[in-house]
Parts: sequence; C-alpha cells; structure tokens
Amino acid sequence: MTGASPYYDQLKGVWSFKRTIIDQRLNQTLTAQGQASFQPAETPQTLLYREEGRFNADQEFFREYIYVFDGDKITILFADDPTRGKIFQTICPGTENITDRHLCGPDCYDGRYDFQTAQCFVIAQQVTGPRKNYTMETIYNRSKTL
Repeated sequence: MTGASPYYDQLKGVWSFKRTIIDQRLNQTLTAQGQASFQPAETPQTLLYREEGRFNADQEFFREYIYVFDGDKITILFADDPTRGKIFQTICPGTENITDRHLCGPDCYDGRYDFQTAQCFVIAQQVTGPRKNYTMETIYNRSKTL
C-alpha cells in the first residue's frame, strides 16, 4: 500500500441514493431508491459497501462490494460468493476521467465515477452484451445525521 486516501474519509458513512436504469433492449426505464453505507472493515483503508433499496417502489434488492483504498487508487471488489474478492473495477479519483471497464463473460461494464463534492457523488455503468444493453446511473447524497 502506498498510503491513506482522502476518499476513504469522504465516502465513509451513510448515503441515500436514487438510481435510473434505462434498458435499451427492453425499451423500459426502472427507478430505484434506497440507502447505502460505507463502513470500516477489519483491514486498514478498506470500506464495506452495502446498499438496500426498492425498484419502482415494490421490488427490494441489496448489493455489497469491498472498497480498498491505496493512495490515489480505489479497487472495488465483489463481496458476495462465488465472486468474493475478485476485482470489479479499479479507479483513480485524482484523474480527470474516472472510468474503468469490467468484462464478465460476454458482458462489458463500463463504469464512470464522479466524486462531485463531499456530499454528493455519481456512479454510472453502461452495460452491453448479447442479452444486455442498459445504462445505470446512481446519484448518492450524504444522509443527514441527527
């Protein structure tokens, strides 16, 4: 490891999110909202990400990732079996164009990360493959503490 990342403290905590998925193949748009948290893990400079939400107000979902911070690099790992510990995407927030690509069999996930402020950030994924063609954009806002 090369050192602490300022993004560790920036992301740590609880966030609300709104997500829009535009599926070009099915010609439909889904919306979701929920809450996400970045909680410290046992390993230094590592946050456990968990989101819980609802699609179109009736279908519940959750997802988990592991964020490993190493200087100006963030490696995002899958947190669920059977892919636990495998790299999803690696980004360098200090650069102008924060993107990475993940290949999953025949599917391609092109990610774009925009750390706008300490109170708001955006993650967008363009997903293409033989049976997939959608854009997913998630806008995160820091939850208000009481």
